[in-house]
Amino acid sequence: MSGRPRILAVANRKGGTAKTTTAVNVAAEWAAAGRRVLLVDLDPQGHATLGAGAHPAPDHPGLRALLGAQPPALDPLLVPAAEPGVWVLPPGDPLAGPPAGTDPGAAASWLRREAARLGFERVVIDTPPDAGAALKLGLLAADHVVVPFVPHPLAAEGVRQMARLFYRIATRANAGLRLAGLVPVMLDRRLREHRRVVAELAGRFGAARLLRGVRASIRVAESLGRGLAVRRHAPRSGGALDYALLAGEIELAMG
Repeated sequence: MSGRPRILAVANRKGGTAKTTTAVNVAAEWAAAGRRVLLVDLDPQGHATLGAGAHPAPDHPGLRALLGAQPPALDPLLVPAAEPGVWVLPPGDPLAGPPAGTDPGAAASWLRREAARLGFERVVIDTPPDAGAALKLGLLAADHVVVPFVPHPLAAEGVRQMARLFYRIATRANAGLRLAGLVPVMLDRRLREHRRVVAELAGRFGAARLLRGVRASIRVAESLGRGLAVRRHAPRSGGALDYALLAGEIELAMG
């Protein structure tokens, strides 16, 4: 068995906070640095799968296979992404839902074992905003969590809710779970409200928890719609630079 991979969950209890964009682009940056990366799409919408340029078969079992009582080997469930070095585990049919008797803890242990067996060095998990089995699975499997947020008041409340769930999991179920940091996305420091929310969260969680921000960028939005990381779609854009720097900063935070 290969060494244990480092596993990052990208999570926020609020939707629309660029979780998927962050997961896809951090995975691509780590792969570009020579890592073998697994991108796990736990959101039933499957946007990370699409954003990474992966094309699973219509009957791909995805999340249901992962959460089943006897999950299969991981190998046949993987789909290559557009970015070399990234493989995707898709969510499967969004209407099927998790099977009865789902055990997120067992599924998380299976995911860690299989990722190590297949030689993945990094795993990035895109989680849904609801507090169901899929989000719990992501937090139980992960070593670290990064929380993207758009700097406006409602997003700040989403961070606070996510922090409560994080600490509950870290103290009761996954003692090794650590907060890699909070990431302001779609950030415009010229806006007073953006500066105020970032300062509020820095005061609440500590300035060291605030990671490098990602500027608002049409190139980032375009890239996800085209199934490409922004580093490939618009390599000279501000968004590409921001995600390259952010991936390195998260790597340092994960130790």
